[in-house]
This record gives sequence, C-alpha cells and structure tokens, in this order.
Amino acid sequence: MPRIGVMWLKMLKPTFAPLLDTNVPSGVSMFLKSGEALKAKWLLKFFKRLAVFWFIGRLFGFVRYGDDVVTGVEKKILWINLSAPSLGDAMVDLAPARMLTGAQLWLLTSAKNAFLFAGSGEFHWVGTSTKSLREASDATFDVVIVDSLSPRVLWKKFLVAPTTKFCSVYGFVNGFDVHRLEFGHDRIAQIFGRQRKYAERPLLGLCAKQCPSKIKSEFIVIAVGGEWAFRTYQRWADVVSCIREQTQIPIVLLGSSNGLGAGEELASRNFTSCVNLVGTTTFHEAAYYIGESQLFLGADGGLWHVSCALNKPSVALFAECDIFSPDGSRCLRVPLEKSDCRWFYAIDEVSSIDPRLIAEATLAMLQESSAST
Repeated sequence: MPRIGVMWLKMLKPTFAPLLDTNVPSGVSMFLKSGEALKAKWLLKFFKRLAVFWFIGRLFGFVRYGDDVVTGVEKKILWINLSAPSLGDAMVDLAPARMLTGAQLWLLTSAKNAFLFAGSGEFHWVGTSTKSLREASDATFDVVIVDSLSPRVLWKKFLVAPTTKFCSVYGFVNGFDVHRLEFGHDRIAQIFGRQRKYAERPLLGLCAKQCPSKIKSEFIVIAVGGEWAFRTYQRWADVVSCIREQTQIPIVLLGSSNGLGAGEELASRNFTSCVNLVGTTTFHEAAYYIGESQLFLGADGGLWHVSCALNKPSVALFAECDIFSPDGSRCLRVPLEKSDCRWFYAIDEVSSIDPRLIAEATLAMLQESSAST
C-alpha cells in the first residue's frame, strides 16, 4: 500500500470506521493498494460529503451522529436506504432489519426498490415520499439509520427528522466492495449492541405472488442475460445440452430485457420441455417461478438473490476482475458461502466457466434433492 495511502487512511480513520472496524471481507485495502483512493474523483467525492455533513449538516441540526449516540433500546427507527445500486444489493443491505426485533421499523427507499419490501413483516411502513412519511409517522423517531452520508441521503433525513440522532451503515465513503450481507449484519450488531447473527438470506417482502404456471411438474430455473458483461453467461445452450444427456426435467428460462437474445437462442435449439419466459414476466411472477422450482441456475445478480431469499438451492456463477472496470465502476465480487449453493468462480468473466461443470453440479444437486425427499 503506498505510504501516502496509509497516512491518509490513518488521518481519516473515523470516516472509514464502518468499513474498517468489522471483520468481514472488504475491498478497502485493495482500493488503497491500487492507488485509486488518491485520484481526484474519489477525493472530491469524499471532501464534498465531508463539507455537506460538517457545514450544512451542523447548520441544520445534524449534530448527534455516530455509533455512540445509539443506546440500543430505541423502539421507533427510521431506515433510509437510497444508495443500493441494484435490486439484489437493496435486498442484501436491508436483511439486517431482522436483527432489530422489538423495534418498529419505518423504511424510506427509492421508487425502484420499494416494491421489494412491501408486505415485509420487518417494516411497519415502506414508502418513497418524505411527505407521506411525515404524515404517517408524525416525524417522531428515536433514531435514524442512513445507508451512507451522501448529500441526498442527508437531505431526506433533514426533511423528515432534522434533529433526530442518527447512525450510518457505510459512513462517508460508500462504493468500496464489501461482503454486503455479512457487513450489514456486523454493523447493526455493532451499532445497536445486538448479538451477531449470521444470515444467509436477503430480505424480500410478499412479492412472490401466485401466477398461472406454464409447467405443472417439477422444474428448474435458469436466469439468462445480465447487466454486466463479465457476469453474463454466454454458454447456457451448452449447459442445457449436457443436462439433457441425463434428464428431461423441465426448464424455465427467466430474465429481463437484457436476456432476450439469450432466451431466443435457447428457444431456437428446440430443447425438450424448455419454456422461454425471458422478458415476459413481471418481477413478482419471476419470483413465483423461482419459488416453485427445484433449483436455480444463474450468475450473481438480482434473481439469484431472490432464490436465496426464498431458500432455493442454487448453482451460482461469479467472476472477479479488476477492482474497477474501464468506466470507473467497482467490480470486485466476493461469493457468499451457502450450504445449499454450488458456485463457480472465474478470474475474468463467468463465460469462461466450463458448461459441463455447471451441468454436473446441477445434476448432483437434483440427485441430492431427490434423495432427501
């Protein structure tokens, strides 16, 4: 690690405390070793947040902040979650809500994520509007949890509960890669003085609603497509060919619009009992099919997180590339250790994983499932 990076880290340790004081896999050290921490865009991001917090924040009453202001007995808690970049990340970030039993939790989140937690027993109220939140809650809370100290998150906090004490999950600088599920649980245990509970499941509300099924017998799900090229598997046809050498179990193909091409390619191969639903289902319907399936196959992504939330066995594909992609986005991925998951890890991209290995893992898990029933 460059000497100047070490000095900067020590000088600003209180601002990095959430990322450094937990014993979970983290990309912070890699970030510093890469020298990226000293680049202008990251320094600007950090100092902008610091300025907003100390100057504007203090002006508006943001004075009671930190782990030490929380007693652990707070009963009415507002959680503001706006920084999760994807559906899967949001489900993982809010999983530690299960640890706050005995408290009444209110969730203010983004419009794209709110439906994930509607009907969840962990939250008394879920919404996206600060006005509706103030009206429903009388704007009285014992403590506010914010996911990060970004200006837009602090602004939402100010609009609802400007003088209420608050704490944060990620602190001033979020964007470094961490094992989000373990990290979140560790932080909530640390802040609220709760016993550390390891959980394998992301949080998902009552969105897996029943829908007319295209398949009446046991089946497996394959999620195709993907938002990131290095996490988009291009060889599913070969996987299905290998599976069909041993079993004719029905297969349901799921995915969003970015998987349409892959779904059409698989459909054109005329595999027996292979139903292509890519781009034709809602998220609720996709979750329902996953919940009804025997096994989930797919790369690390939102639908895999759904399978984890629904306690479905899975074969998952992970890839690790440089900590930053060419456009500056972070890419490090740390696979979740799960007893009901077989996972494969590629150094560069998931498509380099041998299709036969994926098929063999699938068949082995199906055999284990049959033996246990």
